[in-house]
Amino acid sequence: MKSAGLTPELRDNLRSSNRAISFLSGLSHVSQFDGWQKGKIHSLIAQASGGKSTYIRSIIYDLLKKNPGTLIFLWLSEVSVEDFMRELAQLPADVDYSSLYLHSEVESNDDMDSPDAMRILEEKVIQSGCEFFIFDNLTTSSIYGEQVLQQGKISTLLKRLVSITGAAFLLVAHTDSKVKQDSKNIIDMNDIRGSRKIVNLSEFFFILQNIQIGNTIKTTLRITKHRGKDVKQRLFYLPYDAETFSYPRDVPLEFDSFKEIKRAIVTRKDKTKRVEHWECFDLKGEYSERIETNLLKSRNK
Repeated sequence: MKSAGLTPELRDNLRSSNRAISFLSGLSHVSQFDGWQKGKIHSLIAQASGGKSTYIRSIIYDLLKKNPGTLIFLWLSEVSVEDFMRELAQLPADVDYSSLYLHSEVESNDDMDSPDAMRILEEKVIQSGCEFFIFDNLTTSSIYGEQVLQQGKISTLLKRLVSITGAAFLLVAHTDSKVKQDSKNIIDMNDIRGSRKIVNLSEFFFILQNIQIGNTIKTTLRITKHRGKDVKQRLFYLPYDAETFSYPRDVPLEFDSFKEIKRAIVTRKDKTKRVEHWECFDLKGEYSERIETNLLKSRNK
């Protein structure tokens, strides 16, 4: 038990720490809340094949580009180290990845189905001395298991590890199997697979969701939780770069709600002249009135 008494000095220190920038970022959705926060849990959910691994590679590149030498520990539950390295090699060669350390459950000699699995995880994270820990994918890890009680325990352990290490944590998770690929519904934080305890323990929460327009998939990112930080923009479009297998940048979207994106149509007085909003993004991912005008003209011919 600890007193919550606030001396003037303590109050100033706490206010300053809340504005501290732990890591610089070239991505606007991250930099607007002063970068990934040390001592905090950031969680990300998406459907299977929803862009999670692409996003992880992208933020690792951004982290090391803007913060060279940052010690990152990436825990992989689905792919081998070699497979991850092969995809990492597609990124620009202007970053030194020697401070990125990898552990793969599929290659490990440790029995991650054993009662000692949580202890093994704890020891490896603490011994790594990492400044940034990424768990990809929490919900497919053997440690997470199938039982809600076990899932709650691992969530509590990760929260404790954040406190012990002082590192920034990013936990990646799948949505529940009930969330279908072709669903027209908006993904919610509570759509996480298994226990919702990690939702409650996270200070920051992100949702990746793909929207299909014709034969094109558009990836969006929503910030649904940002405890203690003032976030001006909560919705972004992530243009995919096929050459680097990454999302090299993000584009803020000015919509009142995500539901409007799902329906986004630019409508003029003539109700038959409709252009889907996504079609009006140029090659840079920026909205273009010129593209909209040309599309309208071509459809009126």
